[in-house]
Amino acid sequence: MAAPTSIILVNNRISARDTFPASGTFLGIAKRLWSKYSDTLIGVGRSDVGNLIADRERMPIRFQYVDAGGSQVLIEPSEEVAAILAQGADQILWDHVPTGGGPTFRQIFGQHAVDLVSRPAYSNWSCVYQDKPGYGIQAIGPDRNGVIRTITITPSGNYPKTPPTVVSEPPFSDDPCWSRGVLHYTKFHGGGAPWTDLADDWRSGLNPLHALIQELLQKYGFAI
Repeated sequence: MAAPTSIILVNNRISARDTFPASGTFLGIAKRLWSKYSDTLIGVGRSDVGNLIADRERMPIRFQYVDAGGSQVLIEPSEEVAAILAQGADQILWDHVPTGGGPTFRQIFGQHAVDLVSRPAYSNWSCVYQDKPGYGIQAIGPDRNGVIRTITITPSGNYPKTPPTVVSEPPFSDDPCWSRGVLHYTKFHGGGAPWTDLADDWRSGLNPLHALIQELLQKYGFAI
């Protein structure tokens, strides 16, 4: 199957639908969309709209798509358009969001990931993509039944306020905490929504990924 040559971008809030060539990064597309729709998005008469696209990490356009499992996946402005289309995204949703300071979700996850993989106890963990810790970490090892599994942890678009995605390959077939290989957090730490507690602690220097992996080690006996 030939690679897509164009990308469809949809903004339901302003009923906009555009098609652009499938080339470059989403930062380039953001600039084109902002040039076309900035007056519609924030109103006519603003003299500072041209300054709102500051850099790769902060911009007033947010992109996302819905993956095969129905989850919303946030797209970084530095990501290549062709790479996202290759993941099966048939259309990209976008909207205007306020700009502001502070680290991005990938930067925060990357800090936690680097802290984790640098510890001798986690020597089996590595970055999914070399030198890009913000895109995810993974490890390979047996569970308590001797099944060799690849465990991959990738950040959610609002990490650490929302938990990362944890995937097992091969998937678990007999555990209610897993669905089609993806971990659900309803029974994490015995019930409730404890990831919220972990996420609230990260500003105090605690690493929620450490607590998450310890839970996986204890509950499933992973040798990872």
